[in-house]
Amino acid sequence: VEIVFEHNAAIVTGSETVPYDDSDPDNKRLVFQIKEGGTTGIVIIHSLIIAYYFWNSYYGIPQLYFAGRGRRYILFTLLILIIILLAPLAHDAFNPFFYASFRYPVLVFLLSILARFMMVTFISFLIASYARMKKVESEKLRSELAYLKAQVNPHFLFNTLNSIYALAITGSQKTPAAITQLASIMRYVL
Repeated sequence: VEIVFEHNAAIVTGSETVPYDDSDPDNKRLVFQIKEGGTTGIVIIHSLIIAYYFWNSYYGIPQLYFAGRGRRYILFTLLILIIILLAPLAHDAFNPFFYASFRYPVLVFLLSILARFMMVTFISFLIASYARMKKVESEKLRSELAYLKAQVNPHFLFNTLNSIYALAITGSQKTPAAITQLASIMRYVL
């Protein structure tokens, strides 16, 4: 089966243009005749799908779905899907097909829109899930580091105070310098 786009009753296949003859019973071509100005609807619908992608990526998934408001997210997504799917039926400008050699060309167009919509939703979920996973990993590493710092500080302080105590008992001249160094280290740490 050859898919052919027809414009002004001529079939354009690759580099050749052939007049369309629908009386030929052996004609196995799917022919679409695109209306003048029919690309406006295609551009508008694809613009809506792109807008949906950005809404979904930056607000829908992170602010609604991951925040525990999944019902509201699904409701908004279904509402946007209905608007996008009903747009070609609402006005002739949104329906790019004037003539097709098979039944229900608008249905095929709507199914292709639905497939794109589902792809965009899936890709948005993948990207948002990956970003969320990276954020959780980063927070986990930060908390592990803070936990290790909290464990090291008491041991370090105890050992340093023990060393300064030993210097003080022996009457070493290094005791005041050791206390000053410990004070500067503790100022840096805290």
